[in-house]
Amino acid sequence: MISIEEKERILKFIKKPIKTGIWETIFEWNNNNEIVLEIFRVLRTTHYDVAPIIITPIMILEIFNFFVQEKRMREDGYFLAIFAKPNFLKHIDDNVFKNLKNNFENFDEIYNSMKMYEISIYNNNIIMGEEYVNILQQPYYSNSRSYNNMFIILSTNKRISDYIKIILESVQCITNTKQRLVRSPQTKLINPIFDFTKFISYNLFTDWENTRYFDEAYNLYYQRKYDNSISYIGKMTESLLTNIYESLFQEHVPDGFAIGQIQNSLQSRVRDIYNNKKNIESANFEEIREHCKNNMDVIPLIHQITTLLKEEQKYRDSLLLKNQNKNTEYSIFPKYILINLKKILNYRNAVSHNSGRFFNQNDCQKMLFYFLSVHNWWQETYDKIDWTGDKIEIIKKIVESKSS
Repeated sequence: MISIEEKERILKFIKKPIKTGIWETIFEWNNNNEIVLEIFRVLRTTHYDVAPIIITPIMILEIFNFFVQEKRMREDGYFLAIFAKPNFLKHIDDNVFKNLKNNFENFDEIYNSMKMYEISIYNNNIIMGEEYVNILQQPYYSNSRSYNNMFIILSTNKRISDYIKIILESVQCITNTKQRLVRSPQTKLINPIFDFTKFISYNLFTDWENTRYFDEAYNLYYQRKYDNSISYIGKMTESLLTNIYESLFQEHVPDGFAIGQIQNSLQSRVRDIYNNKKNIESANFEEIREHCKNNMDVIPLIHQITTLLKEEQKYRDSLLLKNQNKNTEYSIFPKYILINLKKILNYRNAVSHNSGRFFNQNDCQKMLFYFLSVHNWWQETYDKIDWTGDKIEIIKKIVESKSS
């Protein structure tokens, strides 16, 4: 379980990734070191068929974690660790496996420095103590050459990234380490967005339907069925827009409406609120002329002139407002949300209409990023509204709040 503080850090990052940033530790993976070569040797001399193509940092951390758990068990009075060896090494003889511990320099020192941290590993995701780390393998481009042995550690907390770095450095399997707080480009920021969202999805999504849709999108993402994953994020957007429509207009979305139709209906109905006002007519000054011909009483005349001047001012103001309305796009959505909704619709249409386009990992990450921007905007907006008021006034407040 990750801590409440870590969940808040992840949520803050998801809501405002550029402002918050993320800690990135890039390193080059060295396959020619003692522990990696020893793992290869042992695997090939025991069960060759289970030998992995490549030994990864995650595997080293799994081995380290096993020895940490074993040491803790012994300290608690148990002589045999009940924790199973990592799956990729489960066929190795116990004594041979335990010899791998000798490759970790200063194991006891590292162990003591992070005694408080439990390590849990799920795919590329690591929970250390109550904090979260994501490890990704990425092509790293330099001088037009691609190095596929570059890895990236992503974390909201620099201290946890440092611990991972120390463990991997203790077996001399990483080199050329660089660490920095990243706020750009977007492609780097949204790299861990699926995993980050997964760890806080039950706190982030308030309705069961979108929680279920996200779980489907997440599983399909890791199965590399990117078009299907995008389709489920499209369903999440449709569900969210339905919620917005029904909350504002207090009636059901018309049957069969999809993302684009719901958004267009929202926009159209909001514009109607501003444009369908009762026409105001110009003041009639002919009555004053008639009054002057037949009656020289000044005081009623002054009152009548004042009234007519007010009516004339209202008329002129209404003409000015109509002219402004022609050039004003009244919408509940801020400009950046409209842009992101358009991008969501483009992705959804490309998938639904079998455009033949090839979708990749980054397309899925962008789709989820765009959806989360709309979701987070609506949650913040929803929480600020007094929903006991008149629905027209509520809509006007949301429209006016965009420029405030």
